[in-house]
Amino acid sequence: MSKPRQLIGFSIAVFCLTLIALAPARLADPLIKQASAGHLSLHASSGSLWHGNGQLQLSNHAGQHFSLGQISWEIGPAALLGGQLEIALIQILGDQRGAAQLKLGVTQMTLLDLHLHLPAEAIASLSPMLSALSPAGKLQLQSASYTLRREAAQLLHQGQITAFWQPATFLNGVEAGNYRIQLNGNNSAVLAGELSTLSGKLDLQGKLQINERQQLIMNGKVHLAPGPQAQRLMPVFRALCGQGKDSCTLGSGLL
Repeated sequence: MSKPRQLIGFSIAVFCLTLIALAPARLADPLIKQASAGHLSLHASSGSLWHGNGQLQLSNHAGQHFSLGQISWEIGPAALLGGQLEIALIQILGDQRGAAQLKLGVTQMTLLDLHLHLPAEAIASLSPMLSALSPAGKLQLQSASYTLRREAAQLLHQGQITAFWQPATFLNGVEAGNYRIQLNGNNSAVLAGELSTLSGKLDLQGKLQINERQQLIMNGKVHLAPGPQAQRLMPVFRALCGQGKDSCTLGSGLL
């Protein structure tokens, strides 16, 4: 490349970096909304687009809003030359601290080394049964690499996400156990994976799928172990199994 072209490229890069350094943090909100198809938004932001913080909010397809806590970020300048933002994220949600590397483009967002937290209430809208069970607690999300890409009217998933729900509670505080949810996307609108029980009296095992309409489908087994906690967990078991004694099979369908 000739020296004049190198100089022009360097000048453009410096100009872009200057704009980001001076731009207010609130300009991050439309970028986040566009990349997440409106599911994520930023509020009460301060600082600059380069280095700022704010309250991150998740909106599900039912129109409910959930706080993901305080988010602070810092943009790495090198990725700008490739036409995307590379952002180091720190999350504080209650007493939980999370982090991730975010690569933000015009139509997609990629999360690397993800260790973030999500209120379990946010998954209630995935099915009427989950909503009736009033899930609570926090989900700890982990992923080496996960990409959410917007194509036409669809959101496409690529990568694997593991969620640890420890402990999972239902029906206003009834503790059921500790669970692991593993979901995989293969450049499709569907996430598929497994639910397994790590510990607890209510054993849940099965295959999961979140379809393009963000509905949860499960095919698996439920078992309620005998013991002092069985009586407290019986309303949760009945909601899942109906009149079964201590176990049942959930057929393929909406949970």
